[in-house]
Amino acid sequence: MAALIEHLGLRRWTLAQCLSTSPWATSQVFEALYHADHRDGLREITVPALVVHGAADMSARVELTGRRTAALVPGAVYKEYPTGAHGLFVTHKDALNDDLLDFLKSG
Repeated sequence: MAALIEHLGLRRWTLAQCLSTSPWATSQVFEALYHADHRDGLREITVPALVVHGAADMSARVELTGRRTAALVPGAVYKEYPTGAHGLFVTHKDALNDDLLDFLKSG
């Protein structure tokens, strides 16, 4: 029950953020994201990198974002959460924290 309440709280918080943002600013962010190409920069990363992504993320499709990012970063460690969506830092916080600690200890 606590997880459900926490999840609903995250949804309300996210919705409040979206509704408090100006339409102009939102359109500018989408415009910038649409035209951004970070492939060259990702290939130049020389520090240990952990890429984490939820396979159920409908706003940032895993096959277009997470997997491609991990493939471009030399030596990246990739963790994919099959049922994780955009808020996996809340819905999968225990697994994510474990993965973060494992990554930090391995370096």
